[in-house]
Amino acid sequence: MEGFTLLQGSIEAEESLRQLYRHYLAEGYGVRFIYEDSLLPNIEAKLARTDIHRYALNNNVTVIVNGKFRIRISPIELQIAYKLKLGSDKDIGDAVFLYTLLVDAINKDELKNWCMVLQVDCSILEG
Repeated sequence: MEGFTLLQGSIEAEESLRQLYRHYLAEGYGVRFIYEDSLLPNIEAKLARTDIHRYALNNNVTVIVNGKFRIRISPIELQIAYKLKLGSDKDIGDAVFLYTLLVDAINKDELKNWCMVLQVDCSILEG
């Protein structure tokens, strides 16, 4: 990741990476990468711990940002259902925004399935 720096250590030093694994990743915490020494925005990475995490990794979608940067994201249906599960006003607003923006690309059956799995009411998205 050109231009990114590991916030909690040095990606160049083997001992630093070992400590990151032992003290962050193995304990379930994420590590953060910052771009060009700016704290925001940043990227958090952590190990997959659940079946949902593994699903998101195995079924990722490639998005092209600004016509040249490729990033992989979890399926949008899962993201929307997860935002509903988080439940804050901001998260629900994010879910509605994503749904409205991408309604034509969303697999409605997949979204309903994730809402059922995460035990959330997805009818709020249609309102």
